[in-house]
This record gives sequence, structure tokens and C-alpha cells, in this order.
Amino acid sequence: MTAADLISKEEKVLVAVGESIGSAIGSISAAATNAAARLMPKPATRRRAAKRAKAAVRSTKKAVSRAARSTKRKSAAGLRKAAKSAKKTARKARRAVGRRR
Repeated sequence: MTAADLISKEEKVLVAVGESIGSAIGSISAAATNAAARLMPKPATRRRAAKRAKAAVRSTKKAVSRAARSTKRKSAAGLRKAAKSAKKTARKARRAVGRRR
């Protein structure tokens, strides 16, 4: 064996190791690319999620406006009740004043 044979064997080993490392890195990169593509939801799923989110927002807005209307009606009814009782009290007071004369 000559020195040239040893160098060529060492070079062959280094080349083989380098190719092996390159192959491993390439397969890891491909797996990562595939994983990223698989983790992204499909367009149909994205559309469905957007539709559901919009529906949820609409239903929440409806519930809030319904509650506001209900509160408004209740407060208006309370005001009418107070006005009615005030009128009743005023009538009673007028009658009482008329009886005293």
C-alpha cells in the first residue's frame, strides 16, 4: 500500500460520510416541508371556519340588541308605571282639596 492508496481510501470514506449527512439533512428538510403543508388547513376548512366565525358574531350582535331592546322596554314600562301612579296621586290630591272646601 502506498500513501496515494491511503489518501484515496480516506477521501472515499469522507465522501461517503458527507453524502450520508447530506442525504439525512435532505430527508429531514423534506419531512419538515411536508409537515408544514399538512398542518395548514385546506381552503374549504378555512372558508368554513370563517363562515362560522361570522355567524357567531352575527348571533352575538342579535343577542346584544335583543337584550338592549328588552331593557329599553322594561325601563319604558317603569316610566309609564311611575307616570300613572303620579297622575293617580295628583287626582287623589285634587279630590281631597275639593272635599275640604
